[in-house]
Amino acid sequence: MLVAMAATAQTPTATLSHESTVKCFYGPNSFVDALAAAVDGDDITLSSGIFQGYNSTSSSSTYSKITKAVNIKGAGMVADTINNVEKTIVVSGSSNVTYIQRDNITIDGIYFTGSLTLDSTNIKINKCTVMGSLNYGSTGKKSYIYNCRCKYIYGSGILNVVNSYVYNAKNSHNLFVINSIIGSTNASVNGELSITNSTFYNSIIYNSSTESNNINRKLPSSNYVYYCLGKNGDGSIFDNVAGYDDGSGNYVPNNTNTVISDLSTIFKTFDGQNYNEYETFELTTTAATTYLGDDGTQVGMYGGSMPYNPFPSHPIITKCTVAEKSTPQGTLSVDIEVRPAQ
Repeated sequence: MLVAMAATAQTPTATLSHESTVKCFYGPNSFVDALAAAVDGDDITLSSGIFQGYNSTSSSSTYSKITKAVNIKGAGMVADTINNVEKTIVVSGSSNVTYIQRDNITIDGIYFTGSLTLDSTNIKINKCTVMGSLNYGSTGKKSYIYNCRCKYIYGSGILNVVNSYVYNAKNSHNLFVINSIIGSTNASVNGELSITNSTFYNSIIYNSSTESNNINRKLPSSNYVYYCLGKNGDGSIFDNVAGYDDGSGNYVPNNTNTVISDLSTIFKTFDGQNYNEYETFELTTTAATTYLGDDGTQVGMYGGSMPYNPFPSHPIITKCTVAEKSTPQGTLSVDIEVRPAQ
């Protein structure tokens, strides 16, 4: 889509699609302006650039609320150097939170500098980075993250974690984790990792305590773990994990998991000790062909049916420039280019 050719300044742009009409908003506040104008079922597409997650013209606004069932699509949570596309950054500040307070919202391809609170159900976060905390809500709320990178998560709702990386799942309950990498720290009692009532498949679990990655902390007994790799200090991370009933009343010991001595033995570069937004989480060739999940693909983020890929698959705005001044006739030259879905 080419709107005009004469333009001079790169500008963050949000396009609001409603049925057959499209409206554009420009500048740092264009995201919240598009949200204000949207109705249920609309699509909001953000270009590369930096957007305010709340109205920066209001000194009293310290958080934003998404209260409409919209689809929000950014240009990516990481820069695409091959196609020369910068990421979409939504800025909310370390102390500010974006509250998602409507069912059936999808967010795709955005780098959030602050925190998200998923205060509703059937919320899907896809190919996003959350540098603050992701609070997945209270009992009865169910959300999903796919191909995401989260620094911290917590909650007592239900969170499906698929082909994603979580640096610290602290005080996290009711997780359903598939082909992901999950770090966690100790709970306040028993010195156990602070994840309960959760199920893990084909994933990698380790102690991400900043004190030491060699502290001997186990998963609590309320968790179920299958075809996973685990790392703590003395190899006891799965000692509390129970077996399962095969459906015929027969108890089968859980012997599908493997303990590793060090993350460096399976990853090319990942050490688990620090959050690194440029990490790729790739397994070594040997590990990728040795440690397999129940589906025969490698454990971790590149296995399963949705291998980790940080780049959006939807059409993205690759160029948006707006002239600094309008013409004498009162028109403003705008140049927008959109790359089709790959």
